[in-house]
Amino acid sequence: MPLSTLRPEPDDARELLRRELAEQEYQRSPIERFWAWLDERWDELTDQVVDIGAAPTFAIVLLVVGLLVVLGLTLPRVRRDRGAGANAPGGVLDDRGAGADELRRDAEAAAAAGDHERAVATAVRALVRRAVERDLLDDAPGRTTHEVLELVAVRFPDHGDRLRDHADLFDAVVYGRRRVGALQSAAALQLETDVRRTRPLSFAETGRPTGPAVPR
Repeated sequence: MPLSTLRPEPDDARELLRRELAEQEYQRSPIERFWAWLDERWDELTDQVVDIGAAPTFAIVLLVVGLLVVLGLTLPRVRRDRGAGANAPGGVLDDRGAGADELRRDAEAAAAAGDHERAVATAVRALVRRAVERDLLDDAPGRTTHEVLELVAVRFPDHGDRLRDHADLFDAVVYGRRRVGALQSAAALQLETDVRRTRPLSFAETGRPTGPAVPR
């Protein structure tokens, strides 16, 4: 299906992102999800021992064996998650050597290849890099994703809600390794397009001090 047919309207995209980000999984790291899963398996094993009225020694052996099986099945998955995190796209201002147009092309190529997580992250980074190139933002380190996109939202208030939603989505994809689909990558690319085509407010119009804000 062509990517253009998957681009939702801004209001629809914002609602889609809010539904996605409302899920509890966004707030839990892979390690936290692993321990929650392990705790559930432990409770199941304990209930089984109580139900069958087994002798204490047998119960201990059963629990130990069960725990070893659980660890054998889950630890490789946790290691894969850690490896994936090491190869994930960097922060929103990390690609200092790449221009906005290059990042935009990379995001489009990733979306076309079905790598929607990379497409979302790279589209947001293209948006931020273009703000830097337009002298709307400095690229000094030290800011979080939300701080950066909040500064961009000051200059583009009509897109403010979508920019904040995509700050959440960027963090969920890059740091939380959240899986997303074609609709999310299309929405991120559309936001980059809309911000690029919009005239930013001047500092006088925003009521903020003149010049790029200094990072904390």
